[in-house]
Amino acid sequence: MNKEIATEKAVLRRAKIQKLKRRRRLGMVIFLSLIILIIFGIISLYNSDLFNVKKIIVTGNNRISKGQIIKESGIDSDTSLLKLSRDEIKKRILKEPWIKDVEIKRHFFNSVEIKLIEREAVAAVPFQDIYLLVDEGLIVLESREAIDELSLPVILDLKLTKAKIGRKLTLSSLKNAVKSLVSLDKELRDSVTMINAPSVEKLTLMLALENDNGDPYDVEILYGEANDTSTKNAIIKEILTKSKKHVIYIDVRIASNPAVKFLEDAS
Repeated sequence: MNKEIATEKAVLRRAKIQKLKRRRRLGMVIFLSLIILIIFGIISLYNSDLFNVKKIIVTGNNRISKGQIIKESGIDSDTSLLKLSRDEIKKRILKEPWIKDVEIKRHFFNSVEIKLIEREAVAAVPFQDIYLLVDEGLIVLESREAIDELSLPVILDLKLTKAKIGRKLTLSSLKNAVKSLVSLDKELRDSVTMINAPSVEKLTLMLALENDNGDPYDVEILYGEANDTSTKNAIIKEILTKSKKHVIYIDVRIASNPAVKFLEDAS
């Protein structure tokens, strides 16, 4: 009797174990099936046109047209937001010399925003029979045959032998000239018409100003090396604004000992 009871319990125990195993196998099959379905769904979604770009927003562009930026980006209606490589797009757009920086933003489901920071031309440099426009980082932005319509100072007397659009110029005399120019406040900077930069020490700025009567006059600034620029610029500003005589020449190469010439003295 006891033997029969023990056998019956063993059979029930084995049946229970088998049932648990079947449940586990079924649960595993269901779990794997769900994983496969999810993966398949992701792949299908990734390859679908649901996230294809339908709108491209371009901001910060003043020099370069929206159409040109979109063309450079390589984005079109077949581009999916999910496959879009922001690094590659940024690299393509940054080949344009006028573009200093770019940020690419996805706006789900179908929009891309291209935010630009453009370079600003600060001076024109004669080279061979053309003019090169350069920014404060000495990047050559473009070349022009004439610059009459541009309010940019011309930097002369440079020993420039080679240049390429999109590349940086490395002349120390040019670097010094641009550094001194961009250090000026807007009022002084806008009055600079010409810069002579045969060397760092001989850097000279030519300013076109007006007196209280509205009569134009020129001032030559022997600036020298672009160091201690805040002190030099303050000296120039003070001499020009406080002097009662007609200033024609200021030497601030040594900021602690500036020299001034007046029209009255020259005559």
